[in-house]
Amino acid sequence: MVKLVHVLEDGSQRIVRLLGPGAAIGLELLDGANGYHHTAIAVNQVDLCKLPVATVKLLETQFPVLCKHVREQLQTQLDLADEWIVALGTGSAKQRAAQLILVMEKHFSDDTGAFLLMSREDMAAMTGIAAETISRTIAEFKRKDILSKTRDNLYLCNTEKLEAVIQQE
Repeated sequence: MVKLVHVLEDGSQRIVRLLGPGAAIGLELLDGANGYHHTAIAVNQVDLCKLPVATVKLLETQFPVLCKHVREQLQTQLDLADEWIVALGTGSAKQRAAQLILVMEKHFSDDTGAFLLMSREDMAAMTGIAAETISRTIAEFKRKDILSKTRDNLYLCNTEKLEAVIQQE
């Protein structure tokens, strides 16, 4: 998992997207941007293949099908960003936390359904909620068996109960 972070003028950070397996980072450079829009930070171990912009542009002329796939990847990431803006930017703190957990489970779970639970600070930066509020909400979810730890920092969630939280508030 990689988080894309936007640093605000006051020095605070806002996580604008999470990227998982197969995602492409830095595609904005293909449209002529002078730099990256966000800072990419690995949340856990990642394997990375770095391609210089010049190489990608050369590949575009020689392998248009590959480049079409890259453009589709960009559109998928933009669609997900739009989805997350709505899901994580509205509702009560409890609803936002529930939405974020559902996003992590849907997009970042392993073959057992377990997913990495991000730090409370990262979760706060994604939802615009204070880290203390996120921490209390996660503790409540654990007490109510909505969220359960499997190993290390991997968790399973009860999606039905999370969806009920989202509908209740």
